[in-house]
Formats: sequence, C-alpha cells, structure tokens
Amino acid sequence: MVIVFTVLTHLVLFAAALGMLWLIAAVISGVFFGQTDFDGEAFMRCLAAACGLLLYLGSKAVGLSMPELMFKALSTSFPVAVGIVGVLFPASVGFLVSWYVVRQFENSDVRQNAVAIRILTIVVVFVFFLYSDSYVASFGTELGSAFLHLLPNLSFVLSVLLYAVFKFHPMSPERKDQSAVNSRKRS
Repeated sequence: MVIVFTVLTHLVLFAAALGMLWLIAAVISGVFFGQTDFDGEAFMRCLAAACGLLLYLGSKAVGLSMPELMFKALSTSFPVAVGIVGVLFPASVGFLVSWYVVRQFENSDVRQNAVAIRILTIVVVFVFFLYSDSYVASFGTELGSAFLHLLPNLSFVLSVLLYAVFKFHPMSPERKDQSAVNSRKRS
C-alpha cells in the first residue's frame, strides 16, 4: 500500500511540474491575462522567463543550491529550524510575491499590470526550476524523508495560491471600461 501511495504522490508531483510548464506558456502567450496594447508583450514575457531561468542558473553557478541549503536545514532534528526554513521563510516569500502581483492586477493602470505579469513570469519560471531541482534531489533521500524535503516548495506554492484565491477580485465591467479610457488618455 505504501508503494501505491508513493507512486501516486510522485505522479501528482510530476503532473504539478507539467502544470507549471503549461502555466508558463499560458502566461507568456497571454491566455490568462491577455496582451496589452504593446505588440511586443509576448516577447517581453519571454525575456522575463529567460530572466527567471538565468537567476536560477546563476545561483547554481555560484554554488548556492536552494535544495541543498533547505535539505541541510530540514535534516536537523530541531523543529524550529524545520519550521523556519521549511515553512515560514518559503511561505513568507510566496505571500510577498502574491501580494505584489495581486495588488498590481487590481490597479487600473495597464502598464503596471504588464510589469506585474512580467514579474509573475520571472517568479513562475524560477519556482519551476527550483521545484524541479528540489523534486529531483528528493530522490536521493530516504523514502520517509522525501516528503519533508518537498515542504519548502509546498509552503511557497500554497502561500501564493491561497493569497491569490482569497484576495484577487477581477475588475467589474464598469471599472474595466474606465481603466481603458484612462489608459487611452495617458497615451
């Protein structure tokens, strides 16, 4: 039974990675948030995705491996270290990222929304590679502690999703129309 549960869990975690790839493609192509009046927005989002990848590769190049740092902290038997490094820090970062992006989306300025989507693209790409690296690194751990090593990813993503789900309110049609009028006046 343990083997079945483990296989199902890994299938779901792998599906989550594929879902993140789909999300990256959808954000870049404008499926979720649309394009702005700027024709090169998809290109700018591709550049943002490249920035996310380069940030992650740069951290790896200087020897800063997030999975290794987290695994060392999580391998201690000190519950406070596990709570801070494994839950509190990633959840706080996720909360701040989600707070910023939601705040920008609720703004009526189209340009600020474009910047928020670009930042979201950078973060999603960075998190995808961090998630994938942590997931692959968890295979080198004992079977029982593999789920503990996925705790930082879980708390970050859960924090982002919970904040966005409960705090983001789409614009009403009247507010969208007013936003479009205001952006045309500024142009």
